[in-house]
Amino acid sequence: MKKALMYCSLKAVFAAMTVVMSFSFCTENLDEALKNADQPEDSVHSPAFAAKGTLIWQDEFNYTGAPDPAKWNTETGIRKNELQYYTNRDVNRYVSNGSLHLIAIKESYGGKNYTSGKINTRNKFTTKYGRIEARIKLPVFKGEFPAFWTLGANIGTYPWPACGEIDIMEQLNTNNTIYGTTHWDNNGHKSSSGSTTTTIGSWHVYAVEWTSASIKWYVDSNLYKTFNILGAPNGTWELHQPHYLLLNLAVGGDWPGFVVDDSKLPAQMDVDYVRVYSMN
Repeated sequence: MKKALMYCSLKAVFAAMTVVMSFSFCTENLDEALKNADQPEDSVHSPAFAAKGTLIWQDEFNYTGAPDPAKWNTETGIRKNELQYYTNRDVNRYVSNGSLHLIAIKESYGGKNYTSGKINTRNKFTTKYGRIEARIKLPVFKGEFPAFWTLGANIGTYPWPACGEIDIMEQLNTNNTIYGTTHWDNNGHKSSSGSTTTTIGSWHVYAVEWTSASIKWYVDSNLYKTFNILGAPNGTWELHQPHYLLLNLAVGGDWPGFVVDDSKLPAQMDVDYVRVYSMN
């Protein structure tokens, strides 16, 4: 009788331990799932991306306030035929909750009917070659023109397009097309462009892998364009010079057009991080 009771007690204890262990395993998995819930499917946190080079520059935006002045300049004023005035106010560019926010607002300012944010690393950080990437969540409204791009650091001596430009990500209006383009001068403006589609309004990693041989454009792990620059063919010497980084949210202009859905404003472009790796 005692043996039977002891057997039943041990069986009950074992069953209880199994339930506790199962619950613990499930909660651990749930915690991990919640922690990664906001990560894109093809996140650069994976070893496949990290193995491609050494991290040489980054802004994780793990602070609150204006973009870090040791890393970023805030551009102000009017650019080309765009409809916004870029300001240095927190309402147009601000860091909080682990992200940079570039915010387009409908308001009269500086002779324009919209304001927004634009930042760059000119005279603070440049790179010649490397993997340049940012995890970005784009807004969704007619009239938007967000961009993540680079310009040649010698722009003061060689005005655009002779300084060179690499557009890592551009997008227009509510279209799901992402454009990757490079610009240079060869007896006049030259360019080469490619495109892919994605889900705007969701987080994605936009990147280029730039070497002395080529520039490759990615959305997450999707390689959608390769441009040969080995030996600077077609006068592409501008693409073998140091470049600085830019992020901006434009409103309207020659490319997206001049119709804006004001009902969707204010709207913001969110940037989780910007990272630059040297290429192995």
